[in-house]
Formats: sequence, structure tokens, C-alpha cells
Amino acid sequence: MPLPDAIANKPTLIHGLELYYGAFWDLIADRLSGMSGVGAIKYTALSVWLSDNRIYDLDDRNRFKVIINHMDMVYLNHIRSKEKK
Repeated sequence: MPLPDAIANKPTLIHGLELYYGAFWDLIADRLSGMSGVGAIKYTALSVWLSDNRIYDLDDRNRFKVIINHMDMVYLNHIRSKEKK
């Protein structure tokens, strides 16, 4: 039985980015939502995740927030483009 296309053609994750990938999927349910649909991951959720995972260095925290917010922006654009169809 062949693998589903999404698995057979999955992207390769660059070494060192596993933390961000895992965190993104941990945080995906912690988003704002309202009448306009799905919103961004909440700032407080990012801060709690960082503290729970003992990431206290200010530079590391800022880098994490920038990367996760960018991933979330790409994800939301993808979701919104599918909704328009």
C-alpha cells in the first residue's frame, strides 16, 4: 500500500528547528478567534510555553516569538486561502 502524498512528499526539517516545529503544534489550539474567524496564537500562550520549557534567556525568547509568529502567519494565510475557495 503506497504512502499518502502528504507523507511521501513531506518537507525535510532542518536540524535544530525541531523545537519550533513541536512548539508550533503545541500552541496551535491557543489562538484568538472571533466573528472574523481564526486569529493568531496568543502572546500569553507563547510566554507560558517558554516558561514551562525553561527558556528564560531574553534573546532566545525573542527569537522563539519571531519564528513562531512567522510560522503562524504562514499557517493563517494558508487556512484563509482555503476558506476563500
